Amino acid sequence: MRKILPITLMAAAASLAANTAIAQADAAPIASDSAGALEAPEDWDCDLYDEEWREWIDEGNSPDAWRFAGKRYRAVSDGDLYTWEDWLDWSDENGCLAGAYLDGGTAANSGGAFGGSTAIGLVVGFFATALIAASGGENSQSPG
Repeated sequence: MRKILPITLMAAAASLAANTAIAQADAAPIASDSAGALEAPEDWDCDLYDEEWREWIDEGNSPDAWRFAGKRYRAVSDGDLYTWEDWLDWSDENGCLAGAYLDGGTAANSGGAFGGSTAIGLVVGFFATALIAASGGENSQSPG
């Protein structure tokens, strides 16, 4: 019985983490005219967030903790969805400096709202490990 309780807690924690990640991904996008929202793409220019972003990174802050990172927005003008990662891509394509402050393993390249495939892989891997451990405990039918 002592083995089952930690395994059950681990499985419950994994389930909670997975459900939280899914809920965040499915959350309604923030309207571009909301207070503090990332401007809509039609209003983007190289100077819009460049200085603030560079200062944020230069201070040693994580790109994933940036105020716009991990959120989805909806342009009120046309309903198009966009993210901070879209702004970084736009910045790179238009010769702005913002993208130069990132390397290959940051929010801009991680694939989305909650860390992309890395976060999903960790949650799924943790959950799968918990299930395997739970099924192979005292109730195992294998000879031994």
